Amino acid sequence: MGYFDNSLAGSPAVSVYVDEVPLAFPAMTEAAGLDLSRVEVLKGPQGTLYGQNSTGGAINYIAAKPTKSLESGSDASLSNFGQVDAGGFVSGPLSDTLRARIAVKAVEGGAWQKSASRPGAQLGDARQVMGRVLLDWTPTSRLHVAVNVNAWHDGSDTLAGQVIAVVPTDPARVSPELQVQSPLTARYADWTADNPMRANDTFLETSVRADYELGSTTKVTTISAYQNFKQDKYIDFGATPAQVGEFHDTGSIESFSQEIRLAGELPRLRWIAGGNYAYANIHDNLYDKLSQISLNDPLGPLVPPFDATAAATHQILNSYAGFGNIDYEAVARVTLIGGFRYTQANRDFNGCTVIVDPNAATLIDTLQFLLKGSVVPVGIGDCGSLDTNHNPNPATGRMREHNLSFRAGINYKFDSGGLVYASINRGYKSGGYPVLLTLSTDSFASVPQERLVAYEAGVKLPLLDHHLQLNAAGFYYDYANKQLHGRTVDPFFGLIEKLVSVPRSRVIGAEVSVEARPITGLNISIAGTYGDSKVLAYTGYNAAGVLADYRGSVFPNTPKVQIVSDVQYNFPIISDRLSGFVGGGLTYTSVQGATFGSDPLFRMRPYALLDLRAGIEGKDGAWRASAWARNITNAYYWIGVVEASDDIYRQAGRPATYGLSFSFRFK
Repeated sequence: MGYFDNSLAGSPAVSVYVDEVPLAFPAMTEAAGLDLSRVEVLKGPQGTLYGQNSTGGAINYIAAKPTKSLESGSDASLSNFGQVDAGGFVSGPLSDTLRARIAVKAVEGGAWQKSASRPGAQLGDARQVMGRVLLDWTPTSRLHVAVNVNAWHDGSDTLAGQVIAVVPTDPARVSPELQVQSPLTARYADWTADNPMRANDTFLETSVRADYELGSTTKVTTISAYQNFKQDKYIDFGATPAQVGEFHDTGSIESFSQEIRLAGELPRLRWIAGGNYAYANIHDNLYDKLSQISLNDPLGPLVPPFDATAAATHQILNSYAGFGNIDYEAVARVTLIGGFRYTQANRDFNGCTVIVDPNAATLIDTLQFLLKGSVVPVGIGDCGSLDTNHNPNPATGRMREHNLSFRAGINYKFDSGGLVYASINRGYKSGGYPVLLTLSTDSFASVPQERLVAYEAGVKLPLLDHHLQLNAAGFYYDYANKQLHGRTVDPFFGLIEKLVSVPRSRVIGAEVSVEARPITGLNISIAGTYGDSKVLAYTGYNAAGVLADYRGSVFPNTPKVQIVSDVQYNFPIISDRLSGFVGGGLTYTSVQGATFGSDPLFRMRPYALLDLRAGIEGKDGAWRASAWARNITNAYYWIGVVEASDDIYRQAGRPATYGLSFSFRFK
């Protein structure tokens, strides 16, 4: 809830896996959903079963596996904005002990944003290609080895925002191009004309998993993974034709992880114990063109304005963990659950603002002279951040954090298949360092690890002869040092975005889901979550630059109510050879704010999105054709509000989109 971190090295609140192989950083997850069998979702603090520490839960994508016989398939879709999605797979045996599966997908086109100031300029085209090769080798009845090699490239357009307020730091120098956008509709946005607004990101991963049965009840599993990610993208952090935040973000992540665990099962006991190691080498860099920001003459006639600045950071991460978990059937129908995880996380940091403009070098030299009466000259390529002695030096830091996570719970099962449960879980999310443009090394200060203690109780009840499934739960989340989106003050750049640490906060909530199958072919589902978030102790800046005590404020970017519903009816058309389906989904998100406090400019109004679909399919799903529409009411909603150097802009969601999809399966 409320998590925001745009740095490459930021630890995720929700861990993401493919077949229990961790995608350690959010930037790596783009193709996680390729060619899936199913998706497993675990709520709350995780880490006692496998993988990484997390506070927000875990998502494990289960890839479709190589098959015993030859199979293939293809999928394609076309939308009204011209986006084409096409993909397919081939799967089958290579020998008696070796099977393979190859899956690929490409996405092209789909520009849906228009420039509010330049007729004909558009954004939103996708240019993605991704692929995966799986090998399953079973040389003996006890040994199974799975190899996964996957890669993707994303050259898609980056999206622009919509200016809703002009708030210059120096009103006397505000650019005339900086104006509130008109019209404010979903499709219109703006950006600088010379900004390519395009990504060029790549990812490569290789993983090897081996499972060996030591006996009839015990298995050892080892998972090794190597990942390499490269980022190169242009984004606009101003949403205006004026050059007030034209960013070029570059960077790389090279990571390795190794896990080994033992698992066993006895008549009344299931247990698991293991350990893992993870390493990452991360470079994260920014280059910002800002010639037209109003604060581009901080020293008046002493220093001429400059056109650009940059930042460079480097982090080395090493983490070590041991974990274990047991499920014990104490008496009939009653299961006790207990688990632990000890983690040692080490992080080394080096970062600074880099001089890329000669006038910026003059500014740093002049500031040194004014602040201390002497100068350490800087030039192009030098570090321009000033330390506490007003000398140009990089910011450096070392974090050595350790923690003990745990889970404890009790389940009671009914003969009908129902379940009542209660649990308490404690988890952690690693601390970190920001990536930002600043003249002060103090702004690179780290945030400590986040701790969450989660209390939950609930029921899972099959009713009406299993035609109705009711799940309900209540929860209380107790946070310490929660990482949320905030601001810090730089002497030149003013307020800059940064992950901040909120000492104390909590969430009280409940969730309910219902799945019904009242008649043959009709499936109805609805799920809702209510979460009352509250800051219990925090003094700092919000996005509007207001320094205050925000005790009692809700978390930024955290709606109180979210509802997801879906209905589908499947019906025969020609016996078992041809069938049809119609369906739809409705989601609702309540009002939320993009910052602490109640500033109306950062309020994101509630919205509901309606999707519809209909189609036909052949026997056993051999082929399928469908038509679909998303956000069919063309609701104008926004998913973020940002304060830039001289303006406030919103990020609009997609307008109504509709299209056709086709799929074929061959066996």
